Amino acid sequence: MGLFKKTVKAPAAAALRTDAVEPSNPQPVSTSIVDMERALAPRWVESYDKVAEQVYTTCQDNDWFELVADTPHFAIRSGISMSEYEVLPAHSHDPRLLRLALRLQFEAALLMSTPLTEAVVEDLPLDAYDVILQGNKHIQVIDNLDDYHSIKRDQMSAFVRDSKSLLVWSPKVETLVARAKDAENRLLGFISQPRLAADDDEKAKASYFVTETALSSQTDIELGNAFEDSRDGLSIIGSTSVAAVIIILMYFMGRMIGGILFSVSSGGSVIQLAALAFLPTIFLLSAFFANVCVGCLLQTFGPTSQMKRNSKYYSSIRPQTHPERLPHITVQCPVYKEDLAEVIRPTILSVREAIGTYERQGGTANIFVNDDGMQVISKHEAAFRKEFYRNNGIGWVARPGQSENFNRAGKFKKGSNMNFCMDVSLRVEAELESYERGPGWSSIDETRVQEGALKKVLAEDGNIGWGDGDVRIGDIILIIDSDTRIPSDCFLDAASEFAESPELGILQNSSGVMQVTHDFWENSLAYFTRNIYFSIRYACAAGDVAAFVGHNAYLRWTALQEVLYVEDGKMKWWSEEHVSEDFIMSLKLQMLGYISRLAVYHGDEYKEGVALTVYDELSRWSKYGYGCSELVFQPFKSWFTKGPITPLFWTFLRSNMRPTSKFNIISYIGSYYSIASAIWMSLINFFLIGWYGMAMYHDFAWYSDSFTIFISVTVVFLGIAPITNAILKYRIGEMGLFAALYENFKYCLVFCFFLSGVSYHLSISLFKHMFSIDMQWGATAKSLGNSDFFMELPIIRKRFWQMYIFLLVLGGGMVYLRYFAPIGWQITELSVYVALGWSIGSHAVMPIIFNPKSYLAEFHGDIASTTAKIWKKSKQLVFAAKKRSGLY
Repeated sequence: MGLFKKTVKAPAAAALRTDAVEPSNPQPVSTSIVDMERALAPRWVESYDKVAEQVYTTCQDNDWFELVADTPHFAIRSGISMSEYEVLPAHSHDPRLLRLALRLQFEAALLMSTPLTEAVVEDLPLDAYDVILQGNKHIQVIDNLDDYHSIKRDQMSAFVRDSKSLLVWSPKVETLVARAKDAENRLLGFISQPRLAADDDEKAKASYFVTETALSSQTDIELGNAFEDSRDGLSIIGSTSVAAVIIILMYFMGRMIGGILFSVSSGGSVIQLAALAFLPTIFLLSAFFANVCVGCLLQTFGPTSQMKRNSKYYSSIRPQTHPERLPHITVQCPVYKEDLAEVIRPTILSVREAIGTYERQGGTANIFVNDDGMQVISKHEAAFRKEFYRNNGIGWVARPGQSENFNRAGKFKKGSNMNFCMDVSLRVEAELESYERGPGWSSIDETRVQEGALKKVLAEDGNIGWGDGDVRIGDIILIIDSDTRIPSDCFLDAASEFAESPELGILQNSSGVMQVTHDFWENSLAYFTRNIYFSIRYACAAGDVAAFVGHNAYLRWTALQEVLYVEDGKMKWWSEEHVSEDFIMSLKLQMLGYISRLAVYHGDEYKEGVALTVYDELSRWSKYGYGCSELVFQPFKSWFTKGPITPLFWTFLRSNMRPTSKFNIISYIGSYYSIASAIWMSLINFFLIGWYGMAMYHDFAWYSDSFTIFISVTVVFLGIAPITNAILKYRIGEMGLFAALYENFKYCLVFCFFLSGVSYHLSISLFKHMFSIDMQWGATAKSLGNSDFFMELPIIRKRFWQMYIFLLVLGGGMVYLRYFAPIGWQITELSVYVALGWSIGSHAVMPIIFNPKSYLAEFHGDIASTTAKIWKKSKQLVFAAKKRSGLY
């Protein structure tokens, strides 16, 4: 190809350079980094000359280089490395476009210079930094190509004053021409739109340009001058539901009390009065079940219009009005050892697309990665992460690994990770406030002092932490996980929500599921997650406070600063003493008067990952159960000195939160205790009814045996709830009735086994908290490695051997008491075996049948092929066994 004469390649040192502060004598970077670059590079770079020629010819045909024919006006990535670019015309010696390419790391860019761009730039006020085109799309203004420090890289375009041109770039070379044509069309509309009279020239320019003096230094959400909120008042459906639940619970508890008193007064044992002490426990364990029963009735016969309206805790319709001064949004993303190419990079690209949209709407945003894995992964992986962060304009902070000199506090490290990084951020902000910015202060000066401030803050800590980039926090924080996808147009809606509601502290978004493996286990969890969010939607529309799930949620930065506390000389926001730091944060903000709201107008465009293995899902449930226990109860060893209830829970009970919200939170906590107690209650019932059946039924008529409870739970959760859920989806027009029924019953048995088999694991986490036995939780797997069912068996044995011993003892004891125990000790009542036997069976088979690598997962494919695989593997195992025994 004749157009490109040479490849301009930055030195390798420049390609891998990072300004991060780290220990001296770093190890050399191996060729594995080149391999990773090759994996991340687009396929077209191997034949870039053909692609470049086609794109460049198209640009020339559109006369986009009319006024810059002899200066560099086109650049395209030309190699695997992110430091290889071709610049046109090839004979030019002006390096500015190349420097810009290396800074912004785009795939392709062009400098459009036409009479149209010249006319727009000549009309710019001297202090203009944004031009507002049709559709309220903003395009930034820079002085020249060296002014790259101030460029909003995700806006994908910028007016250049000195060349009177429009710089357009793209992360995908195939979309460059389309972006340029769109910009040209908007410029035509901008030029041709009617102007105001000459005497109103200043007013006209104010309508088309954003200047430094046009806006004050504060945003609407800081000033609190929110525009009028058109939301409906608080829905009373939720309050009515809670009242009905309490009435039902009081009715049955009243009957129980009456039965006890009648039995005692009729000559029964006085010991029955001891059962009254268990009434609070019974209330706690039964609240969630009663809530579900009332919810089923409301979903079938109650109103549904509230799910289509905006209310205090629920947003179904996108905001129609937007603040004039958009707040700066920081996307905070805690990461650990996740794979960069498969997990972190797609998440960052999704966020950058949303940032680009927000910048074109006039806002600003940055990404702040809290990298807890940077200092514990290999040197080569760390170097590649640093380069990726630098190439994408990402600010990041990484703390040291666990050691004698540094403690990563907390049983679940996410809270302490974010605290460490936010502490660094706030100290950098304080350091920057000490600089005086004169009239000639430029973006280059700002970048220089920002880098210096970060280095100074890290040096104050002995350089144990690493960091680079823009680590400052804006007015609103979006917290995401490393495996997240967000809508491309979401930031403006969030900014509007916070502007119209000064009391809004948390804006939680309803999420879909980002599936990775699409096996039967992930499909089941995806259905479960969608249904959980659907239930939250219904509850919030009915007037309940939105749950904060810890990701895909926006938080008001000023609200977070109200829960700031200092410990060991460090500023902290997130609880490090609790594994459910998100739940604790939600409680603290609500007790301060802030509200939490659920937004559902983006549908399933927010996406989150689910646990890819049954091991991770069990760990998640154990963590949640542990978190509920530590929220409510002190460990046993502290009961005599501090009492059984935690100070935080007392504060929660005495707070000014709505009583219905308190009840729903207590009901939620009780659900974990209810599930955890299932296997133990069934065991106790087995002996009570088995040995004292007649006496229990006669003298303790108020007693409900496990068989009755088992039937009730089965009917409600496996029969009534799926039907009423389908009816509600049909009533609001979300799904067809039969499609919803099919989907619900398709997964019913899966979660019947799972929820019946999680009781032991939940109870162990509760016991460990109460007896102060340490537990730790790591990050869940974001991708699955290669394995098969026979490789999984040793893992199952290693993880669950204690449970299987427990189940063997229970199962063996049941068989012994049925057939071999002495007369008088035998338990022959069939009903007592049902609930306990079901629980034992569910626990036993759950790690096997729900393992994504089990043969059940392969039933999604060809059954004949699956049978052949099983037969082949079985023959291999038999052959190996015979070989070990000497038969072969």
